[in-house]
Amino acid sequence: MRGLSTQLLSSTVIRMGMVAMLLASLVVAVTPGHSTDVALASGSISLDEPFTGATLSNPSDWISMKGGTANEWPCLTAATTSVQTSGGGTVEACGNQGASVTESAGHGALRLTRRHPTSATENPLGAAGSLLYTNALSSAEGIDITFSIRMEANEAADGISFFLKDGANAANTVGEAGGALGYGLTGGGGNGVPGALLGVGFDTFGSFSAPGVASSSCANRGSLFGDTNNNNQLDLAEATSSLVLRGPDTSQAPQNGTSGYCFLARTVVTYSAASFQRVRVTVAPYDHTSNLPTTVSAYLAPHTSPTVLPSTPTL
Repeated sequence: MRGLSTQLLSSTVIRMGMVAMLLASLVVAVTPGHSTDVALASGSISLDEPFTGATLSNPSDWISMKGGTANEWPCLTAATTSVQTSGGGTVEACGNQGASVTESAGHGALRLTRRHPTSATENPLGAAGSLLYTNALSSAEGIDITFSIRMEANEAADGISFFLKDGANAANTVGEAGGALGYGLTGGGGNGVPGALLGVGFDTFGSFSAPGVASSSCANRGSLFGDTNNNNQLDLAEATSSLVLRGPDTSQAPQNGTSGYCFLARTVVTYSAASFQRVRVTVAPYDHTSNLPTTVSAYLAPHTSPTVLPSTPTL
């Protein structure tokens, strides 16, 4: 991932997160009005983190998390030493994890999960990594977020998620791994992102659209995307790439991630393993009665048809 930039269009408070699942997901937590690369209505940049250097611009502003069978931290391809983040987390130097590709400072990227195993016994399909921005940003009138992604998976699943969460919710955890992309549920006994407001799934497999990512309380939980065999499960041959929007955590205060994450919208897209693709997510403004944005657009270049929120979203 490269060049996360947020522009604030409003004055509510949010946090952002990114999660990658090969299992991997990119997570951004935001209270309405905050983002990683955020610009104000006046055009000023509230957050600008390129991820191209040997370290993070402000390591204490981030919390990194690891998971999966590889159990490795996210890493920077241009770093030569590890970077300590808040909460005891680490962003490693990719070269120290045996990565075959490292880059010079100014030309690097954030890698959330390993692309290839380093031994015959390591399972490359069990990797999960995330990075959470710890500072709340204002977004009452909307936010404008841009960043670039590239997914180099040697198998089809699973993808990356980017999310916004309530900046007043102090829980620094992410959701279920695998098809939930670190945002929602999946029936595995874990919870979704506490205080989540909006999840954007860059889904390479189709499972972020599955009903199990949402709770049974949702009027629209979603459906398996690409299940051409009609066997209620996805096979690699059926994998279909899409860009998916999911709704907020609807659990009672204090929100703990036990319900919600309802399906909102989906668009078929094509992801490139060879080059970075620019992403733009705009949210403006929030309806604080329903805790939903009135307008959402998630755009993946060079596609011209963004995934947009239904005019009357149903939770």
